[in-house]
Amino acid sequence: ATHIGVRVTRDATEFHETLPRSALDLGLWIEAQRMRHHHDNVNWAGLDGERQAMVHTLMGQGRHSYGRVPVTIAQMAYPAGHPYSWTPAGSVVDLSGATRENAKDWIDRYFNPANATLVVAGDVEPATVKALAERYFDGLPEGERAGHLTRWVARLHGGRRRTVVEMAPRPRLYMVWNVPPAFTPDVARLQLAAAILAAGNNSLLDRRLVDRDQLATGVSAIVRQREIGSQFVVTIDLKPDVSAALVERDADQVIAQLLADGPSSGALVRARSILLAHIVRRLQSASAQAHWLARSEVFAGSPDAWKRQVAVLRSSDAAEVRDAAAEWLSGGVLGLYVIPKSERPSSGIHLTEPSAPVVGPPGKVHIPRLQAMALSNGMVVLLAQRDTAPLVDFDLVIGGGLASDTGVTDGTARLAFESLASGASGGLDVEGGQLLERLGASLSTRVGPDAADLHLSALRLHLADSLAVFARIVKHPTFSKTGIAQGKQRLLAAIATQRQSLAGILHRVLTPLLFGSNHP
Repeated sequence: ATHIGVRVTRDATEFHETLPRSALDLGLWIEAQRMRHHHDNVNWAGLDGERQAMVHTLMGQGRHSYGRVPVTIAQMAYPAGHPYSWTPAGSVVDLSGATRENAKDWIDRYFNPANATLVVAGDVEPATVKALAERYFDGLPEGERAGHLTRWVARLHGGRRRTVVEMAPRPRLYMVWNVPPAFTPDVARLQLAAAILAAGNNSLLDRRLVDRDQLATGVSAIVRQREIGSQFVVTIDLKPDVSAALVERDADQVIAQLLADGPSSGALVRARSILLAHIVRRLQSASAQAHWLARSEVFAGSPDAWKRQVAVLRSSDAAEVRDAAAEWLSGGVLGLYVIPKSERPSSGIHLTEPSAPVVGPPGKVHIPRLQAMALSNGMVVLLAQRDTAPLVDFDLVIGGGLASDTGVTDGTARLAFESLASGASGGLDVEGGQLLERLGASLSTRVGPDAADLHLSALRLHLADSLAVFARIVKHPTFSKTGIAQGKQRLLAAIATQRQSLAGILHRVLTPLLFGSNHP
């Protein structure tokens, strides 16, 4: 296998493997053996060591940027006893009191075929997968399906406010609402509302807080979908010495106007394109396909439930988005203001078992033939053609990365190149930025030591229009004083974030030591 892991979320425990097709037989056998011998596989003698490792991890959360925020939001947003009122890692007190019998009881209750869903995604034949699943899993004791809650939204009433001091590179404001469970129509419409508010440089909150009032360096909004109740979360990174109350007041005004008037037709088209394009890109990963299918089956009782959500995204009109937002984003809200710390703290049934299958030879890798041509101006164009997804990716690679800062201020190359994709305030004008978002295209940059890369991901349906905007950015970039100033703020915030991690500190110190101060 290229990857084996386990993920514990608030709603499910997921064992996942990524492996070549030739090892599918072995992978399913391994998972069946894990379930068949679950008691034998648990290292009970090592339970205390595992507990200590988890306790150490929990105690170390305070040393990571915004590390305690999820715990604080869970405790403030949900009543005592709600299954989302704690995080999956639990607490130091709970872990300290956990016994071997607790762990054994959990495995006996949940780790059985009746309580499990198997999903296989990739280059496989359904009949083959079904036959293998029957071979390895049919002989296992059925067990009992564990009962659980199906809905408990726990709507907030009134305003809940708290200010906390955390290890963080910059002050941050969180605004949180409890909203309906995953795979409900209103959740899909709230996703559209989140994109209208804070997806891209042309979103409502970005234009108000970042561009117009210049109170924040960045905004985001997301619907965290969960089985019995989701959360709508707006995150705002404040500039230093900016009043959180002022930022929250401005954000409230923007949200209130959306609840009253609904989105414009252009804003709704832009949000829908952004979300649908994101889904297309995510589904290029087999692991993402498996994850979506599993969530659909487990939370909604049907593997195609995600398709119904896509249908709601496609069909919802402005009035439906307004009504959903007005229903769930009015009334109770949780406001959490994070202030950065000034300095770091110190620190027994016998069954006939199938034998392990033999792994066959690896499958053939299909690499597209590379086609090349040269333009009259000297630019080299390379094409790798594939037909597996309605996406086209462009990379414009310029031979001039961080090393080209020689003789000028360090960071100039990154500032200049990233400004090409920074929207209305940088190399992309307002009209071009809005057009790319309506077309479902995304623009990004990467500046390495020796080269800089401007990347465009476009839907094949809108290929010509997306490439026209891309070419306009390259040939006629616009750089304003405001855009450069905001670019500096973003890079300074990135440096502050880098200085909060040990790996980031090591990178900043080690490179000059290795190469010397005069090396590019």
